[in-house]
Formats: sequence, structure tokens, C-alpha cells
Amino acid sequence: MNPRRGASPCAPLIALKKKPKQKEPEKVAETKRLPLVSPKVKKKPHKQPNVSFEHAVETLSAYWPALFGHGLKLMKIDLLEDLYEDINTQELPLSKKGLRRCIRAIARSRDYLEQGVLGAQRYDKHGQPCGQVTEEQSQFAQKCLKKSCFSEDLRGPDP
Repeated sequence: MNPRRGASPCAPLIALKKKPKQKEPEKVAETKRLPLVSPKVKKKPHKQPNVSFEHAVETLSAYWPALFGHGLKLMKIDLLEDLYEDINTQELPLSKKGLRRCIRAIARSRDYLEQGVLGAQRYDKHGQPCGQVTEEQSQFAQKCLKKSCFSEDLRGPDP
């Protein structure tokens, strides 16, 4: 016997079972996630190439010919501050960093350090005498000369 006989023609042939309701996962309290940050790596400062002695003298003699134009003269202590003031007041097209590099190239040259003997005259930006080399400064110049670690770029012109 057919179990389907006698059943109403509209009755479904297959009875679908309802799926049991799935429990929604409990909301887990969200923890604050810290952004991934790579450890800070110290960047090496970008080292600019040294200014040559000749370029430094040529650059500075254009603006201060009394001091840099007629042979090498010892600069007075704190001359850089006076030159910064000139750059600002006269609006010279020379950056402070460029000025520092030029002064450094001259002050570290062999010819400049050889002039740093006790009692030697120092000069201001106008080429006027302005102080003398002290014993301590003379010893420092001699110490720098003894290091003999001058590169060709930092030497002054050969006599």
C-alpha cells in the first residue's frame, strides 16, 4: 500500500525540518589593538660634502673682501655672529649653513692653523686688527696640525 494515498494532493511530499536556531556567538569585549609600529630606527644625518678651501675663500671674499680677499688672515673670535648679522641686514644671498661650511673649510686648513702662533694678530670682518692668539688657542692649533689628518680638500693652496 502506498502511504501517500489518501493524502491531500496539496500536501508536500517532503517535510522540511526547521533548522534549530543557531546561537549567535557572544560578543567578546573588543580589546584595544595597538597599531603595529616598527621600532624607531635612528637615521644617520645626511652628511654634506666638505667645501673646498678655494671655494670657501672665493665665496667669502665676494662679501667681505677686507678679511678674505687679500691673503689668509686669522679671524677674530665669534666672527661668525658678525657675519650672520651682515647676512640679515644686507640680505646677502648666502645661507647661514653655507657660511658655516666656508668658515669651517678655512679654519681647518693647514695654512690657517700654521698662522695660529702665540701673539699672532686676529682680524674682524672689516680687516681691522681685533685681538691676538692666546697660548691656549696656539696649543690647539699645534695639536690640530700634529694630527695630520688633513684631506686634500681642506688644505689651503701650496705656497
